[in-house]
Amino acid sequence: MRYFLVVVGLLMGSVISQPTAAVEYQSQQLQSKLLKETRQYLIALPEGYAQATEAYPVVYLLDADEQFDHMASLLQFLSQGAMPQIPKMIIVGINNTERMRDYTPTHTLVLPSGKKGNPKYQQTGGAGRFLDFIEQELATSIHSQLRTNGINVLVGHSFGGLLAMEALRTDRQLFSAYIAIDTSLWFDSPHYLTQLENRVEKGDFKQKQLFMAIANNPLSPGFGVSSYHRDLNLAFADKLTKSPPQGLSFAAQYYPDETHQSVSHIGLYDGIRHLFKDFAIDIYAETFSKQQVIDQYQLLSERFGLRVTPPQQYLEQLIQYSERQQLSDRRQSLESLKAYFADVKSNEALR
Repeated sequence: MRYFLVVVGLLMGSVISQPTAAVEYQSQQLQSKLLKETRQYLIALPEGYAQATEAYPVVYLLDADEQFDHMASLLQFLSQGAMPQIPKMIIVGINNTERMRDYTPTHTLVLPSGKKGNPKYQQTGGAGRFLDFIEQELATSIHSQLRTNGINVLVGHSFGGLLAMEALRTDRQLFSAYIAIDTSLWFDSPHYLTQLENRVEKGDFKQKQLFMAIANNPLSPGFGVSSYHRDLNLAFADKLTKSPPQGLSFAAQYYPDETHQSVSHIGLYDGIRHLFKDFAIDIYAETFSKQQVIDQYQLLSERFGLRVTPPQQYLEQLIQYSERQQLSDRRQSLESLKAYFADVKSNEALR
């Protein structure tokens, strides 16, 4: 018992003496003319932003009130170290005011079971205006103040996933990719889902990416204990997998051991790694070569529709790492890659 008390005391002392947040961020606000209200949002800059000159992707996190801390920490963690898995990013978390209004694409007063929804359903159908706010006001402000490279990712969970689907359906030009986590496809079903499926069948997307994370959710609004929510997501993902729409790079993952809430973290982890799966340079791979890395980044560029190059700082980290590990052949290839990509203009749209 004495040992237990000592451990607790040390942990409590550690918490008290180190009150720093896991992710450093700034809280800002924007007076929206479109929404006619003041909107709060959070910004976390990449480590070393002030000393660097490069431009960065932007990730927009919905439901920042609940999701920002763990999601931003995950994104920063994956971008750190000698061999990061994703690029450093500017992270923008959007706080809520009226979630039911802003995230729902259509107006309805009833649940899919036919039962009447709660009073907040009176506000439904504001997703279009909210996406206008993100594109025309929030993103415009972000891009005018910070160094951004044209890659914009929208991440949403539940109703946030529904908003991501609506952005895809309505061809929002701002976003390059979407991570939709256990999307509320039950909302206004089957009417809205039919609209979404019709748009997907039309195809002709302009180099967009979509990753769906699907939980084993035992509940469905209006039905109680029911697989309705889960089955709609699985069926929609199956449709996209079997008939990939033109111009849309699609992937989905089903998590049988995750709930609607717990899936948000692992869904983002798998989703962001999938979107940037050609970013990480594996110097231990048997196939590693200068040309292999060039080809790898060409694939990454084609998926995002603009020229993506490995940051010079990233290549320098790998050079130093390979030198410490006495990998002389890898180091020579990396030095050649650094010189090669120094002459390649990044962030240009591909024709």
